[in-house]
Amino acid sequence: MKWMLNLLTVLAVLGCHAQANSKMEQAATIEVVTFNVKPGVQIEQAKEKLTLLNECVQAFDGFIYRSFSVNEEGQWIDIVYWTSKEAALKAGEQVMNDPKAQEVFAIIDESSMQMNHYSLLDTFNN
Repeated sequence: MKWMLNLLTVLAVLGCHAQANSKMEQAATIEVVTFNVKPGVQIEQAKEKLTLLNECVQAFDGFIYRSFSVNEEGQWIDIVYWTSKEAALKAGEQVMNDPKAQEVFAIIDESSMQMNHYSLLDTFNN
């Protein structure tokens, strides 16, 4: 019975991995945003607010994947994979009207923010 549970777990993981690879193959544009949060905003507070954007971006056409990270100096990076640059730009316009997104933007030091879009050329996943 235990071997059967292990087998089902492995199959589920492989299925999720294949689905993630399939989605990433659709990606054409990577949006990279770097920023600092405003003074006094703690990492856990920022993480909580930034997670709110997940609900926003997943509703936009062309959204594939999002992650965000912070380094030891307190600089954040938000990476979003899109099916096209047009989808990324349209989402950028639409997100400005979302109340949850406004909560996130309120903690960001706008003077530190930089946004760039990159054409995805290749991916590798082990």
